[in-house]
Amino acid sequence: MHSGREAVGRAVWLPDGNSLLVPLELWGENRIQLWQLSYPGGEKRRFTNDLSGYGSGIDLTHDGQMLVALAQRQTSHIWVVPGGQTTLAKQLTFGETPDSAVAAGPNGKILLRSRGSDMVLMDPDGSKRTILRPEVRNFISLSSCGDRYVLFDMHPPSGVELWRTDADGGNPTKLADNVITSDCSPDGKWVLYSSGKGIYRLPIPKFAVVPATGGSPLHVFNVPSGTNGLRWSPDQKGVQYLLTRNGATNVGEQQLTGAAPRQITNFTSGLIFDFSWSRDGQQLYLAKGDLSSDVVLISNFRRILAPVVAGLQTGSFFSSCSVGARYNFDTTCPDPFGIVPTELPVLA
Repeated sequence: MHSGREAVGRAVWLPDGNSLLVPLELWGENRIQLWQLSYPGGEKRRFTNDLSGYGSGIDLTHDGQMLVALAQRQTSHIWVVPGGQTTLAKQLTFGETPDSAVAAGPNGKILLRSRGSDMVLMDPDGSKRTILRPEVRNFISLSSCGDRYVLFDMHPPSGVELWRTDADGGNPTKLADNVITSDCSPDGKWVLYSSGKGIYRLPIPKFAVVPATGGSPLHVFNVPSGTNGLRWSPDQKGVQYLLTRNGATNVGEQQLTGAAPRQITNFTSGLIFDFSWSRDGQQLYLAKGDLSSDVVLISNFRRILAPVVAGLQTGSFFSSCSVGARYNFDTTCPDPFGIVPTELPVLA
């Protein structure tokens, strides 16, 4: 009925037996929406169209009148933290679209990932955003090697590949296969990347150092346990990483000499999805925000999508009456179709 590179979730039959509802990934946006597939033809039609992502599992009541799903939403914006001092953190980007990764870009720019997979260059004040290579879908890591190269992962059907381009996006060159994450050194000469495969054929995750111009690994190390988002330290004497404890993410550092790890930032709340230092090592850039999950009950969907949300984190009621908008039940919610969502009990 359906084939493609998009992730496919658990499908449920609609009562008429002529179609199914299926969670399908939006390729390029790194999130899932719900689609209706006809049977047996397999024609695909959009069922939800909002800013949330949905889980891979959905379920339908026996009478086919109500559908339950898990709506997942990421908020993430770019912040700058002078000297890594948490109290001086300043937000640079705003809006509904999450900016989920960040790096020091070439020629004084900031390099970031937006809309799930777009590589974007912007000025240090958050203005003048331009997409570097519109055809490239980047999901894991990105960085720049001085003012000469931009380093990033690509996702062809065969797996994950590490590529570099010139600073203007030209002259693409593949560097490695089966890459988990990567980062270019502050001097632009070395690439740090991690992989579960391809480094001495060991299944244990490792990180390796290779020349930015290409070649075999010069050094191979174990990936620190429980960490994410490996980056060079500004002095290139250590590897920095993200570590989440008690619901808050902070930046830590492991010296290559084997000294004890140390914590760089001291946030007490919020998640950090990515981080990077400016070329001079004075400014710490963060992609910082949060993740939320809501149980969504969709009813009357033969006429209009009418989800009702029980807030798992806030304990309050919400409904969605238009794309991207959520309203408290105490607020008048305009509905041109006159459909009133059914209230759910607050989940403890």
